[in-house]
Amino acid sequence: ELHLTVRKEVKPLEQLAIKKRSLTLAVHSARGLMAMDRGGTSDPFVVVSFPGLKHRKTAVQYKTLNPTWNETFVFELPFPTSNDKDGPPVEWGIDDEREVCLELYDYDIVGSNDFLGRAAF
Repeated sequence: ELHLTVRKEVKPLEQLAIKKRSLTLAVHSARGLMAMDRGGTSDPFVVVSFPGLKHRKTAVQYKTLNPTWNETFVFELPFPTSNDKDGPPVEWGIDDEREVCLELYDYDIVGSNDFLGRAAF
């Protein structure tokens, strides 16, 4: 079970040449994860992504099946405008149908990280 709080905020950033708004996501915790390591625990972390923007990762929580991250991520998004050469394209709006994706992994020092689950909204 992955707990997630999502808060939409529209706030102009006056210091930037292009007007933007932000999408704020808070990743709180997970409970009852699968044990992926030999000691009966996992080393979970979450990858947060939004199409067209750089993904973000939580810190790894070592040796736990009930991690708590309490981490907040802010994605800056340009305001939607017309599709002309002077502004960002319309498809960058926060109200379009792009999905926020959360992927949960078990961190491994050697080899690939183990996939634990995914949620999108």
